[in-house]
Amino acid sequence: MSSPPPSNILSDPVSELASALQMNAFGLDAATTSIVIEESFPITPEDRERVGVEAIRTGKIGEGVTAKAKVGLMGGEGNLVIVLDRRGYTLIEATTTTTKTYPNQTFESLEALLIAISPSYVSAMTAEIQRRFADHDFGQMDEVVEEGDVPGDLEGVRKESEP
Repeated sequence: MSSPPPSNILSDPVSELASALQMNAFGLDAATTSIVIEESFPITPEDRERVGVEAIRTGKIGEGVTAKAKVGLMGGEGNLVIVLDRRGYTLIEATTTTTKTYPNQTFESLEALLIAISPSYVSAMTAEIQRRFADHDFGQMDEVVEEGDVPGDLEGVRKESEP
């Protein structure tokens, strides 16, 4: 009996890319961002099933399993064409006003790709993080720890220089 494929195998790139675009919508131009369905695979439940069966049989995903998207950058910075496949997020084409472009470079995440290319995305991401933590109470954070002092919750932890 075969074991299931590892969880890091990309079996539904369209859904994964759609999720990544949605999670980063705060920093994208929604009017010019879309998945190019006709250049993505698998689309149908039957195709996804076949990809899953093949992954179980071979232990890997075929090269044709991809999702393609056109991504609009905020602030008029331009547009990108990206592909998500088993390697990661690859920048296929970029027409940007920024000097940062990385054609045919693959990134581990959509966030990493956008951070590398778009100053407007970085600004929007910073604003989103600040918004999310604006009302968060981080508790008492003004305790100053002098060098050599060990905070109460670290009592008993051996220091590097101790035998």
